[in-house]
Amino acid sequence: RCYQDWELRLRRCIAAEGNYFE
Repeated sequence: RCYQDWELRLRRCIAAEGNYFE
């Protein structure tokens, strides 16, 4: 998941998952 490096790929996670904070 994006939780691995959310600090560096926070934007990528949101774009990939679509709802990272959800």
